[in-house]
Amino acid sequence: MIIEINHETRYTYETEVLLNPHILYLTIQNRNYYKITHHSIIVDPEPKGLNALIDLENSSYYQAWFGRYTNHLNIKVQFIVEAAEFNPLHFIYDSRFTKLSTGFDYGGYKNNLIEVYLHQLFLPELKSFALEFFHATSDIVTFLHSINAYIHQHWQHEIRIEPGFQHPLITFSDKRGSCRDLAYMMMEMLKSVGLASRFVSGYAYNPSLSEEHNLHAWIDIYMPGAGWIGIDPSLGLFCDHHYFPLAASYEPSNTLPVIGTFGGTSGSELYTFVDIQEKN
Repeated sequence: MIIEINHETRYTYETEVLLNPHILYLTIQNRNYYKITHHSIIVDPEPKGLNALIDLENSSYYQAWFGRYTNHLNIKVQFIVEAAEFNPLHFIYDSRFTKLSTGFDYGGYKNNLIEVYLHQLFLPELKSFALEFFHATSDIVTFLHSINAYIHQHWQHEIRIEPGFQHPLITFSDKRGSCRDLAYMMMEMLKSVGLASRFVSGYAYNPSLSEEHNLHAWIDIYMPGAGWIGIDPSLGLFCDHHYFPLAASYEPSNTLPVIGTFGGTSGSELYTFVDIQEKN
């Protein structure tokens, strides 16, 4: 499968502003089930510097700095990706990762690095909900499948254009939210029963979608021996070769595609467009 992705982000300012340095999470991260054969990025106004770097959590990104006034910031990226089919459930996890009566336990694998992905908001309502599925299943895969499918079936997935992340309790009580809201909620549920989880932002190709795609969000679960396993509550799926991550972090706000500020008091307007097509 060969996929072409075109993604445009455009900020328009009411008056001219001075752009401060920006971080751009607009690089598809390396995974073993696909190969990036083409990647281009165009930034307007042209930055004085554009540097490719790697963050603390091993996500690639660009750092851009400008040094002059402008009334817009336009970023276009294009990717061509060759992806091979794979079974997301084709793994074996280490037997030291176990299911106890109160939650999952990493045993000797629990260390300072894993701890940051277990840090949670401590929301009793979400924990009680997750424990219902935890006690009703005997293994990690069945648990993940059951809770993921239930959220997909009983929460309404909607497009929410407002910026930011909705609090998980609002998503839980309203039983509706964007992909990022559902991912954030489920991440907190899984952390409450001892599963190291991270928030992922990227592209998900849906062959049946004829209209515009959007940036998508899902979560990764860490299982020793198996590594990070992708879960998508918006679609009720384990993530396969149709998923292409841009950034992953224990903190959802760290995965925004464009992070930066400007000097001045101008209002701004944001426009985004994502097109994903399968090439013959």
